[in-house]
Amino acid sequence: AKCDDDPWRNAFRTALADQQRRGLLDLAAQPPFENQPVFIVTLLGRRLGESGVLHEWREAEKVLRASQWKHPGDFGANLFLGYHLLQEAKQETPGAQRNQLLGDAMAYLRSAAAIRPRSATPLYHLGNVYYERGQFAEAVRYYSEALCHDSQLFSAYNNRGNSHFRSGNPKAALADFNQAIELNPSYALPYYNRAVIAHDLQRFGDAIRDYEEALRWDPDHVQARLQRGRCLVRLRRYGDAIADFTFGLENRTGVRMDDGVRYEFLYERGVAYLSTEKIAHAIDDCDEAIRLRPRLARAYNIRGLAYHQTKDYGRAIADFTKAIECDPTWAGHFENRGLAYRAQGNSSAAEADFRQAKALSNANK
Repeated sequence: AKCDDDPWRNAFRTALADQQRRGLLDLAAQPPFENQPVFIVTLLGRRLGESGVLHEWREAEKVLRASQWKHPGDFGANLFLGYHLLQEAKQETPGAQRNQLLGDAMAYLRSAAAIRPRSATPLYHLGNVYYERGQFAEAVRYYSEALCHDSQLFSAYNNRGNSHFRSGNPKAALADFNQAIELNPSYALPYYNRAVIAHDLQRFGDAIRDYEEALRWDPDHVQARLQRGRCLVRLRRYGDAIADFTFGLENRTGVRMDDGVRYEFLYERGVAYLSTEKIAHAIDDCDEAIRLRPRLARAYNIRGLAYHQTKDYGRAIADFTKAIECDPTWAGHFENRGLAYRAQGNSSAAEADFRQAKALSNANK
């Protein structure tokens, strides 16, 4: 009855039930929550953190820190604050702020693990913190500890597999991905990760099958679509590859795509168009890719090859020169410019580029 008479908690329950983010933000703006039970304050912070909106994440952090400060021995307050700070760190570029967030997340998750030493959840998230820090051996240790307490935690097998893979142990990684799939056959990530290993081993057919399974269970998995397209190019199935890249670029599922990922789709479709002698389409895709990432060499190189095919050697040479400016370490840029110079009739410039290409190739052996 007392709870029903409390307008703060009534407003909280209403906003939570209706998923009213504005209402939750209004409640978050009413400090200091001192008279509210810790689970309500913690849940408010958790719901705000689930929004994925940076402003609301910061509000969530404020609420969760208030909850943990008031109740330092509460498992949920420490767990959710640690988890939230980890998610916030993932959105930061590498640097001092990201390291600080990961360090804070680790401290709160360690507190949660100490409060409930038999709980797999804080140990699992500690593994995630170490993975984000690039400390893969420590990540494996914490994922393994989590699995000792909950052997059905399929995401821990997947993440431990990633840690094994990043540590140079693909055999152990495959075993973990297989176990994750066995526990949850509709979980997309281990299919994708297993496909990456097959892709690296140039087993393109196996990779495509696993990318397709990943897309079956998660049609919004942008990287699975991009990588499947790359495998299709390697198998010279250019039409299917172009269809994958086009689907991704049209963004039919509405998933957020940053400029870096869009660049990759445009570049790869440009490669596929060039391979099928659709030169104008290849040039158009490279134009857009270069607009997005003007300091990356690859699209200049592909556009240069397209211009070469049209016998526009001046533009080809200009693009290969730009590619060299962006990346002077790859012999192929000099080789391609040398071929364009030779086709143009400039044998001395061609020979100079061929010599430089040979020197770089020898240096990189």
